[in-house]
Amino acid sequence: MQYWSTRNGELIPGVLELVQDCKRNASVVLFSNATSRFNQEVKSLGIDGLFDHIVNTSEVGSIKPEPEIYSYALELGGIEAEEAFFTDDRPEFIEPAVNLGWSAHVFDGVPDLRASLIDAGVL
Repeated sequence: MQYWSTRNGELIPGVLELVQDCKRNASVVLFSNATSRFNQEVKSLGIDGLFDHIVNTSEVGSIKPEPEIYSYALELGGIEAEEAFFTDDRPEFIEPAVNLGWSAHVFDGVPDLRASLIDAGVL
């Protein structure tokens, strides 16, 4: 319990640069199945200002893979499903996005994600 209470997560090298590249062309929404501590964790990592919106599922009342959370993220971003791109490291969270008409990619590293973003027209 103490380990999880003091852990803020780790940033994957190259991801912040990729998010900044995306922001040149698109609104970027971070959303996570997280605890009530998520917003503070994002802030402590110094990345809270990097995103246009942050969706903390513990505050919304819906979690991935429930379709409602994806719809909520679209509303915040002010876009339609066919304009959305979603990435996650869990395939079971990708499927609902694809079913809703989003472009999506299972995150397995920065190079493949960058290529997928280029293919989708985000970069």
